Amino acid sequence: MQIFTKYGARVRAIHSHHFVALCLLIACSSSSATAAGDTVAVTGQGTAIGLGPAARSKAIEDAQAAIVLERIERIAPSRDFSIFTPLLRSASSFFESSKTVKETKTDDSTSVEIEGQLLERKLKEQIAEIALGQHFVTPRIVLLTSEQLAPDVQPDLSKQGIIEKKLCDDLKRIQFEIVSSDQSRERIPTAKWGECIDGNPELGAILAREMLADIVVLGSGKAVVEEERRGVNRVRGDVSLCIVRTDDGYVLDTPKAYAIVNSADPVEGAKQAIEDACAKLVGETKTAVALGALGGTPIDALLVTIDGISNDAQGESILGALQTCLGIEKPEIIYSGNNRVRARVAY
Repeated sequence: MQIFTKYGARVRAIHSHHFVALCLLIACSSSSATAAGDTVAVTGQGTAIGLGPAARSKAIEDAQAAIVLERIERIAPSRDFSIFTPLLRSASSFFESSKTVKETKTDDSTSVEIEGQLLERKLKEQIAEIALGQHFVTPRIVLLTSEQLAPDVQPDLSKQGIIEKKLCDDLKRIQFEIVSSDQSRERIPTAKWGECIDGNPELGAILAREMLADIVVLGSGKAVVEEERRGVNRVRGDVSLCIVRTDDGYVLDTPKAYAIVNSADPVEGAKQAIEDACAKLVGETKTAVALGALGGTPIDALLVTIDGISNDAQGESILGALQTCLGIEKPEIIYSGNNRVRARVAY
């Protein structure tokens, strides 16, 4: 039996007397998180030498730079932060708004506390661009996607679909490594694809991790004819992605987009609408993949996978022992199947 920490390390824990050491290992693990979304509320402090308006402005800039640095440390831990110096110098550009909530002065300095709205998506994009430019990441990606072109037509998972091909072609241009369509279908039963795509990113992470992938992209598309007039069909295509880091099943981003196509042939219109919607998501996917390869994990939880169990009762027994050992709340089971149990442990 093996237990995976959130870093992917495997610890053998067959006998009970090994369990204390296991718990100590898990208890000492920690990492940081990145928040999803375009903006996030932040607070920070800054100081500058001098008094007066100029010193106050420099103190605000110092606070903004401190906030940006703190986000960089969360998003890209254990990196050479000197490469992000340009971002710190332009820290104010990552704020939608900010205000001073407290100001204090000494004989020769000014300190401020600020609140603001950080443009986190913009910051993530800049971090990803720098990381890719420094060749920090060459992530290996598995694509598990499907699309429904008409209400009465079920997706054909036996061959490469529209979303899969579009993402494969565009992400390869960024020099990411994409697991081939044939290899994905050879290693992962297509019957499991639907389960992953329909809302089980943890299973997708497990299956992709077994293929030595860093990231799995789960994608679904749906096209509908909204209107037909004089032989022309107005077709809407919606695409949703779920970009997941395989080490810990952490959802990095869930971008969505739609496109409208007018076509005499509703099926051809559906194909084009799905492809056009997917094209709008390539940039967000690139950013999420790059940041996922850099690292960063939710700070408030440990994710533990118990592998090789014979039944659910055995997995629950081990989680119960973990709960007792660490003196924590009952772990939340987020996946159970294929001789595995995955749980979120409050940290």
